[in-house]
Amino acid sequence: ALMDAYEIAPAAFTDGQLNIPENTNGVPDILDEAAWALRLWIDLQDSDGGVFNGTESNGDPNFIQTVELDVLGDYAYAKDAVGSFSFAGAMAQTARILARLGRKERAAAFLGKAVRAYEWGCAHPPADAADRLRHFDSPRAYAAAELLLTTGDPRYNKAFIESCAWRSDRNAQLDEYHRYDQRRAAWAYARCASNTADAAIQHAVRAAIISRADAWIAYARTMGYAFIKHPDAPINWGTGGQPKWLDEVVWAYALTRRPVYREWMIRTCDYTLGANPLNRSFIAGLGTRTVRAPLHNSRYSTFGEVVDGM
Repeated sequence: ALMDAYEIAPAAFTDGQLNIPENTNGVPDILDEAAWALRLWIDLQDSDGGVFNGTESNGDPNFIQTVELDVLGDYAYAKDAVGSFSFAGAMAQTARILARLGRKERAAAFLGKAVRAYEWGCAHPPADAADRLRHFDSPRAYAAAELLLTTGDPRYNKAFIESCAWRSDRNAQLDEYHRYDQRRAAWAYARCASNTADAAIQHAVRAAIISRADAWIAYARTMGYAFIKHPDAPINWGTGGQPKWLDEVVWAYALTRRPVYREWMIRTCDYTLGANPLNRSFIAGLGTRTVRAPLHNSRYSTFGEVVDGM
């Protein structure tokens, strides 16, 4: 999401904007934050290219145990196609951005990681054919689209077409609950150069993004406090702090620059910042009425409160 924001509006993000250790390294701070988030995943790539799909501890810590007192172990999940393809897509996007910033050597290294993860994923489909669309084809479509956008290599276009929902149905949705999710695959393919992509499928992909954004807006217009959300997702604690359904609206704006999408981006941010039934900002320290100690006595700071910015 951070890299998307930079690619959509690179002029808005510079080095030195944030109070972080990397704010004088010549790289926009938003990309430093993205790189920090990817460090764990880089370490989870095995020597054969496959990626261990996440980590977890062997139990939950208690509510008064700070991190330095945590006695539980952390373990990696097994390598699988989902983790490897997801990693490949993120690394391909990282490589593309680094190349544009003139960091050619680092870009080549990240692209190498992406290709190795992608090839491992292709060689390890799920054993159960019923899982293929959700746990192989969809993440493969994402990785292939990002690699195509970065390299222009036609083999990735072929792989995307083989894996995407629009191959057999030009009116396919971006996702179907518990069946497949090709939202990020669509976003990457929609931005590929026209001479590297299939024109009919690219048109269908872009139409699917715009159709979803329009549907979200139509649903949102019926709400008293109007912001973008899934119509079937309940409004409960945390919803205002995570506008996760806004992606398609942002993408539609990037593709069309229609003002209506920008308006609903702003409305959704407004909800997070206080235009909600509680009249409360969900970002600690931003505004006069902000969240201070959610769920239980927080140990995030010496004052027992959540640190500003969370």
